[in-house]
Amino acid sequence: MHKKIFLIALIIILFVIGTVVVFNVFNNDQKIINDLNDKTEDNNEQEEEEYLLQKEESPYIKISEGKQLDSFIKAQLFILPAIAEIWYDDNNFSYTGFCKGENAIRVENQIKEKLETDNYYCNVTENGTSWAVCSQLVSDNSIAICIDFSGTIKEIEITNCNQKLISCD
Repeated sequence: MHKKIFLIALIIILFVIGTVVVFNVFNNDQKIINDLNDKTEDNNEQEEEEYLLQKEESPYIKISEGKQLDSFIKAQLFILPAIAEIWYDDNNFSYTGFCKGENAIRVENQIKEKLETDNYYCNVTENGTSWAVCSQLVSDNSIAICIDFSGTIKEIEITNCNQKLISCD
């Protein structure tokens, strides 16, 4: 009988010791995992800060982003002639009101969303026979892209991009 009690006591002691060891190992492993996660987060934050600093200092990245935005602006402007011609056909062969039309406003809003200024103008002549639109470029704020009713598309000086513009020529 004493042997049974001794064996049961031994089993209980070994179980308790095993549980304590497993618990400590688990806690230690969890601590190691937490430490690694903290170090990884710190490294990621540090790497992100370094990337942002490099990005701010790199003129190549700024130019690249500016050129991408310029392409977006040009793509939006290039759809205006089709929108204008539909407007012209639907409005008694006149461009009057074209710049205030839903689709022209949508293009304007999408471009202004990308610009840091409001250098975007859409103008129609008083008699409704012609229109012109210009928008500042992002990569060079002294230049605007101009598109008009005749199909002319060209870069102009930003000083010529204003409420009085009625042609890109």
